[in-house]
Amino acid sequence: ASAFRSPERARADLQALTSQGAKGQDSWSAAALIRYVYMDPRAGTGRKVPGQLARAVERMQAGTGRRMTCEKALECPLFKSGIVKLMTDMVQLPTRSDLDRSSFYQSLGPMVEAGSVPSGIGSGRVLPALCSECRSCLQRQDEDGRRVLVSVVEPMMRLAAGMEEDSYARSGVDDLLVKLFKINDRAVRGSMLRWTGAIARLSKPKRVNELFDPICSGFTDSSPQLREVTLKQTAPLVPHLTAANLEKLARYLMRLQADAAPSIRTNAVIFVGKIALSLGPHARSRVVLPGFERAASDPFPHCRVSALKAMQACGPGMGQQDVAGKVMPVVVRMLLDEDAGVRKEAFKCAETFFEGLKARCAEMDEEDARRRGAAADARVGGRG
Repeated sequence: ASAFRSPERARADLQALTSQGAKGQDSWSAAALIRYVYMDPRAGTGRKVPGQLARAVERMQAGTGRRMTCEKALECPLFKSGIVKLMTDMVQLPTRSDLDRSSFYQSLGPMVEAGSVPSGIGSGRVLPALCSECRSCLQRQDEDGRRVLVSVVEPMMRLAAGMEEDSYARSGVDDLLVKLFKINDRAVRGSMLRWTGAIARLSKPKRVNELFDPICSGFTDSSPQLREVTLKQTAPLVPHLTAANLEKLARYLMRLQADAAPSIRTNAVIFVGKIALSLGPHARSRVVLPGFERAASDPFPHCRVSALKAMQACGPGMGQQDVAGKVMPVVVRMLLDEDAGVRKEAFKCAETFFEGLKARCAEMDEEDARRRGAAADARVGGRG
């Protein structure tokens, strides 16, 4: 503690103490503390006080005359930076109104996005406070609490998305995900859906599958915008889903192919194409092929084009008997589609599948030749 005492106090110089006053003693001690913090090798400051602050520190520890007061030192530009204001606001948050806290969280999101919040402060100070606020809002039933929750989700998830897996697991965010996705609030759900990619990357597969059912409720929402966002943002979860959940997802996609919104029907058939190879053979024949056939008759040209592209993408997972008996009849019909873009894609698709059929035909010819050869050998052996 003696390192933070002014020289006059250390030597009990009453005259000097009276001359400097209590504020002078405080200034000297505060300057000593600043030097101590910046000189610590763990501070990452190169053991050097920044130039503007260094001048203030010198005046706070002046040996003669009146020292700069702490209040005056706080006018240093270093103390007016965004991060200092952020930390000050964080300290004052518990005493602020719901409206003020909501405004603060709305301004925090852009700061995090711009990289203005150092990772250590973000994960060690800001994120725990956001998680605490989120837990508090989840227990409330009032409209003000809902507004605060909507504003806090964005910066909380943005900070979490930038973390490594181990740090994320300790952050407490993962424990809040199921509750947040279960909330019957479109603003909260829409904000959460933006982060499914980060959730899939950071959360364990068990957690991802726990989230699946609450997320899927968005497929049946009355808002077409939310249905489409749910459709697009479910894609990152697919590699982590169990076989049962994949089949459930395929059934949701089948229903969406009858959606009133053309863009949703188009995205649904694209999505079916992406997950088709992950489904079992039974689910593939029961869900995928009927889905493509339905999309091929859709009045929206882009949906028909997407069906053709998806069929080509799924080609490696289809048996040639299905291609010949179920796929090609659909493709051939589309060769004379009224839309030029559909016709062009249909010819590409037909050529691709014809190559596979020709290869399979060649294999069958070889199999026939081997069978005939084996039968001839057997007859020759019988005569002998």
